[in-house]
Order: sequence, then C-alpha cells, then structure tokens
Amino acid sequence: IFFPTVLVLYFLLPQKFRPAFLLIASYYFYINIKPVYALLLAGVTLTTYFFTNLIDKAKSEKKKRQLLIADIIITLLPLFFFKYFNFVNEGVFTLLNYAGLHLPLPHISLLLPVGISFYTFMALGYAIDVYNEEIEAEKNFGIVALFLSFFPIVMSGPIERATNMFHQLKGKLEFKYDMVVSGLQLMLWGYFMKLALADRISIYIDAVFKNVEQHVGSSLLLATLMQPIRVYGDLGGYSLIAIGCAKVMGVNIIPNFNRPFFATTMSEFWRRWHMSLIKWLTDYVYTPLAFNFRKYGVWGIALALNLTFIISGIWHGAALNFIVWGAIQGIALSFETFTRKGKDAFEEKFR
Repeated sequence: IFFPTVLVLYFLLPQKFRPAFLLIASYYFYINIKPVYALLLAGVTLTTYFFTNLIDKAKSEKKKRQLLIADIIITLLPLFFFKYFNFVNEGVFTLLNYAGLHLPLPHISLLLPVGISFYTFMALGYAIDVYNEEIEAEKNFGIVALFLSFFPIVMSGPIERATNMFHQLKGKLEFKYDMVVSGLQLMLWGYFMKLALADRISIYIDAVFKNVEQHVGSSLLLATLMQPIRVYGDLGGYSLIAIGCAKVMGVNIIPNFNRPFFATTMSEFWRRWHMSLIKWLTDYVYTPLAFNFRKYGVWGIALALNLTFIISGIWHGAALNFIVWGAIQGIALSFETFTRKGKDAFEEKFR
C-alpha cells in the first residue's frame, strides 16, 4: 500500500516538491518501524551536515583532520553503543563468572535500531569524500537528510555514495517510462529471489538446524550448502527490490550483486558479493591500510586484507563467530595473494 501511494502522489506533485515529499515519505516509513529510531537517524544527519560544512570551510589540513576525526567518533558512537553494548556487556559478565565473581548487577539488553549500520557507513563515506575533496559539502540540509533516509535503501542498503546520489536528488526527478519498466522488472525478480527462493529454502534449512540431533551428516551438509543460497536470495532479492523502487522514481542506485556464485576465485567472489559494502571497505579501510603497510610488500597487503575483513565481520554482527568469519575470509584472500604469481606462471606455461 505504501509504495504505490507514494508513487502516485510523487508523480502528481510538481517537480520542485518531489525531493521534499520523498524526505517526508522516508521519515514516515522509518517512524513506522519505531519512532525513537528516527531521532537517532536525524541525529546522525545533523552531525554529518554540521561537520561536512565545517570541514569544507576549514583552512588548514590539521583543522580539517581534527574535524573529520571528531565527526567519525560522534557518528560511530550510536552504532557502537546499540550494536556492541550487549556483546561487551555479556562478555564482561562471562569473564566475571569465570573469575568466580557473581555480582548482582542488572543485565541490560538493547534493541538494535534498524538500518543503523547502513546509514552510518553512508554518512562516514560522505564525510571522508568531503575531506578528500572528492565532493563539496552540501549546503541544502534536506538533500543530506534525504540521502541518509531514502526509504528504499535505509534498512538494508545498498550502501550508497553521496557522489552518486546528490546530483540525482537535486536534478530533475521525472517520470521515465523505460526506468519505470526496468524498475518494476527488478522488483519482480527481487520478490522472486526473496519469496520463491530464499523463503522456500528456509523451510528445509530451519527444519534441519533447529533439530540438529535428529539429522544425519548428508542432510546437515545439504542444509549447510543451501545456506549461502538463502542469504543470497534474502539480501540479493532485497537489494533488487530497493534498486527497482528507486529506479521507478527516477533514481539510479548502485548495484549490489553480480552473479557471485559464478566467481572462480575468492577475490572475484568478493568483487561480486555485496558490492556496495566491499567497495566502501576497499576505499575507506583497505586502501589506506595497504598504503600505510606498503613497506612490508605482499605481507602488508595480507595484513590490510585481514584487518579489513575482521572489521567487515564486526560490522556484520556483534559476536565472536562473525570475527572468526572475517578472519577466515582474510586468510583465504591472503593465500590467493601469496600464490597468485605461481598460479599465473603455471597457467602461462601449461595453458
């Protein structure tokens, strides 16, 4: 009901009112999840707008750097607090119990605000781009607010860039027949991936993983092999729906998946899977780390890869298994880095 209603009103309104209407619709959409979360989103938006304009006006490199660091810390605080408080809190209680200290302290559990990981990364990426002078700070607060709250992508991405979005949101958001048709096709394919693929597979996977003791090795192996397909159907399908929604309204969102299971190496897989996240991590985490570690040669690349994917694991979830998962990816990619020359030489020699 929401999207068709927004779409009709959107195209009935004069062009100049469409960005403002999209902002109102996006906040209405987000408030319906939980109203207090909208205050958090607004707080991150205000912080981003305030600091990016200060960075843009700063005269010295030292001042710009100080402002960027302050912005990064303030923007990350809500994410760390809501996403990692429970993890740290439970960890402290576990350590105290191991030490034999059973303190009667209250356990506090916080519910994670929907989409906070995504719009936080978008806000940080925009601030870093302003610092690197890849884009000028946006003076129109409404455009920054719409960029961070845009309802198709606010919950689960793709993780957009200001360099791709600002000029579109400030331009002519017109009805274009080809974009509407293409957007609806993407949405339809996304719904198929989510409802016909992921949700059907989930019935079997859940039946196995929730009753492990009643299953044999072959059914456990099948469920394990089907799990990546389910994740792809869920997140890949959602991404297509989000991209399609935006396209219908005349906004082009960056792609998020490109047939990842057709990749022939791990590094190629990570260039095809959750592309907006990997591109963000490459630009803002891996590249600076690899530059700083360049004196260590190939070992520096491996170290940068491992740190990047451990950060990726922590971003995915506040649990030890996600950190281990990130380390596994880093080790696999490091192995590819160390063996690439040998593999290339072998292929060249033996065809």
